[in-house]
Amino acid sequence: MFFVIEGIDGSGKTSVGKRLGSYINVNYIETPTPEFKALYGLPNNVDPDQRFDYYMMANQQAIAKLDNSKFNFVGRYYFSTIIGSKLHFNLDCDDYQIVFEKYLLAEPLQTVLLTVSETEQLRRIKLRNCGKNDFNDRKILDHYSFQRRMRDEYLNAAHDGGWKIIDTTHRSIDAIADEIFTSLCLVQS
Repeated sequence: MFFVIEGIDGSGKTSVGKRLGSYINVNYIETPTPEFKALYGLPNNVDPDQRFDYYMMANQQAIAKLDNSKFNFVGRYYFSTIIGSKLHFNLDCDDYQIVFEKYLLAEPLQTVLLTVSETEQLRRIKLRNCGKNDFNDRKILDHYSFQRRMRDEYLNAAHDGGWKIIDTTHRSIDAIADEIFTSLCLVQS
């Protein structure tokens, strides 16, 4: 069984996922996986359709790493690829089901959306990577309307998909990971 952790940049996906990965009987997989990045590189200056395919293939590779004997958490899944491609490159990919079927993806038992206040999101993004922000970080830091649209896209997907929503603004990584593990894994076992 597997669960997905989604959220806007700076919401704590990676930190929470790594914390969950330290639990006994939990397998945490972040997309794209390090092996996938090493093999294919990151397509920063390629055609948007090729970039979309790259991230979808990375999702497929992550699913191949699921361990049926454990609780699996995937950090970022096809929702992030769709939302990012839609906002960055104006790709027409609103139908999640068509994308899901085209790329033969597995359906998670539950998706968790991590949210964070706008002020805290900007603070976290400015601090990460020693201030050497990537393409997406710079777009969020420099364009309030982009940040707002991304936040709205994730919230719409969460409401449409019945995702669990957790605000990380004033909570510790441990408390968030414990809530996710307790509410999802123990209920499913």
